[in-house]
Amino acid sequence: DLTSLRSKILYFKDLGLTYLYLLPVFDCPKIFNDSGYTISDYRKVKPDLGTIKDLRDLVTGLRRNGISLVLDMIFNYTSNKY
Repeated sequence: DLTSLRSKILYFKDLGLTYLYLLPVFDCPKIFNDSGYTISDYRKVKPDLGTIKDLRDLVTGLRRNGISLVLDMIFNYTSNKY
């Protein structure tokens, strides 16, 4: 989850990471979700990963430590639930 990732930022920095790549984190339907890429809400993180605030806090912590966040998103993959 995103909070656990945030707690590892100093470890990532010690490893020399300059960016962290995350697979889809935004909310998607439970079925027919194309492995999480068919996003149903770009303003909501998958509940099992945390909240949008947790994502913002992760980004802030990473930036403060010189690490960029890369989110894997395909914008033309959207759910019919969006």
